[in-house]
Amino acid sequence: MASSLKRLYDNIIKPFFFVSATTRISIDVTDLHIQVGVTDIAITCLVTDREICVHTIQLMRSNESILSLTEDQNTTFQDLELGNRSGVTVNSSIICNRPSYLILKISRSVVIPTEDSGPYWCRLSGHSSSDGSILTEESTIQTLNITGIFNILDSFLIGNKNKQHNILNTIIQAVGAYVFI
Repeated sequence: MASSLKRLYDNIIKPFFFVSATTRISIDVTDLHIQVGVTDIAITCLVTDREICVHTIQLMRSNESILSLTEDQNTTFQDLELGNRSGVTVNSSIICNRPSYLILKISRSVVIPTEDSGPYWCRLSGHSSSDGSILTEESTIQTLNITGIFNILDSFLIGNKNKQHNILNTIIQAVGAYVFI
């Protein structure tokens, strides 16, 4: 009976009513002030607690998961537009009872202020290797501020070679038609 009460306290009451003095997952953003075309975005979710078997790490933006890593090493973009951009890379690893991480890098040449700015944080789910209790935690929130001049046409074209090709052909045809009139 006492152990089930302790488990109830550890898994339900404590996470909702008490702030933990130790955070099991952290977020690191190399630069919170991004200048369009000048600064790369690099965001790291890091779990260093060696007494955790991590099941998933999620990178969250504006209340939605944009990228996740599962214990079978599968990395999935929930933000499909971000995942399809050239210049976006992911580095990740989950190993039970070892440091685990999820790193997202967005090259300065493909940063889109309307899509990439906002609050970011990391979410961890796993279990304690010492007592088997289920763990879910979130890191602190880091807000990315993106400034500078951004060409809205670039956001339309980034990462989509077919759109670039079609628009270029349309421009060539329009200029050609204009020259011969």
